[in-house]
Amino acid sequence: FAGSAQSLALAMHVNPWDTQAMTKCIRDCLRMSSEEKQMRDEAAHRYVSTHTARLWGLNFLEDLGAAHPSRAPAAPTPPVSLEAVSTAFSAPSRRRLILLRYEGTIVPYQTIAQLASPPVKVLALLRMLAENP
Repeated sequence: FAGSAQSLALAMHVNPWDTQAMTKCIRDCLRMSSEEKQMRDEAAHRYVSTHTARLWGLNFLEDLGAAHPSRAPAAPTPPVSLEAVSTAFSAPSRRRLILLRYEGTIVPYQTIAQLASPPVKVLALLRMLAENP
């Protein structure tokens, strides 16, 4: 309500002028498990502890520098051909190095780190890749 709702993603969001919604929110909070309460509290604490005014200022200055007309935008990473990857992986090798970005590649982007866990199928594929000599 005060503009911080987007920053505290796991907080219970409710319009304080909507008495029915407020009642439901309070009831939901009272019925919430201790584990969920703790996870929400820890996430909020982690956010406010790390997203300080100093960080906001540094990010603002960085964005301002990036917006300067003399700076060219960074080129996106080009897509990799599945055929090229398959050919390279099929070649005999004693060692392999595979670099993957966690969020956005192995798991979808999540506001809360604990929610970003890879599906079982992805873990199985990673294990298969790791075991392949």
